[in-house]
Amino acid sequence: MTLCCVRSGRRLVLIAMLALLGAAAWMNSTRLLTGLGGWLDVGERPLAVDYALPLGGDCNSRPFVAADLYRAGLAPQVLVPRPGRAPTVLRGEELAHDEIYRLVLLKLAVKEQDIIMLEGENHSTFDEARRLRDFLADGGPKSVAVVTSDFHTRRTRWTFRHVLRGMPHQLHFISAPVMDHCADNWWQSAEGTTAYSCELLKLVFYWCYYGPGMFWGGALLVSGSAAGVLWVRRGDRLRTRRHSAVCAR
Repeated sequence: MTLCCVRSGRRLVLIAMLALLGAAAWMNSTRLLTGLGGWLDVGERPLAVDYALPLGGDCNSRPFVAADLYRAGLAPQVLVPRPGRAPTVLRGEELAHDEIYRLVLLKLAVKEQDIIMLEGENHSTFDEARRLRDFLADGGPKSVAVVTSDFHTRRTRWTFRHVLRGMPHQLHFISAPVMDHCADNWWQSAEGTTAYSCELLKLVFYWCYYGPGMFWGGALLVSGSAAGVLWVRRGDRLRTRRHSAVCAR
């Protein structure tokens, strides 16, 4: 009975989220857009843990937050995931993100022996969750503070809990600020619009692909169609107004 309630709750959240996005885009509502951006951030207050894990993808924020946890005595060791190697990295034209993370951590007074480089390349958040699961598999219960960008925390929390389900470890999720945009203004810049829109799509994709996909896929299709209809209607209204304005002249 409880499982059914949880699944029903997730369905309602998904439908509400997509409906909110469509309504916010249609009406250009600042309050709705801000609420949607804030909904993606489920970061927690930092607590003492065994490890800090800054996820790959943002060298300007995530390793700095992990170093703050270390220096505050809240995380005695920092785990660093290894991203997939881009051609520019393989050619030696630039440093890999995990190496940049390591150098940043060392610069911020994290000791070399307290930095643990996780084995295996990662191409997604799901891969990083599996690397953590493999690392923790042979030991006793541990606590981990997973550090990622604020708008990425909801998908990260769902993914890590899904991958490590049934294991005795405690997971906490810490928000790292993004310099160029936040929940209050993400739709006002091209970078923020791209980042938040892509994150919403990825969240739905993860629920579809790794969760009960048939329902999620159907919900996405229906919601996408509804959003398309709303967008077309909005375009028709704008064209009608322009036409009326021209005729009035």
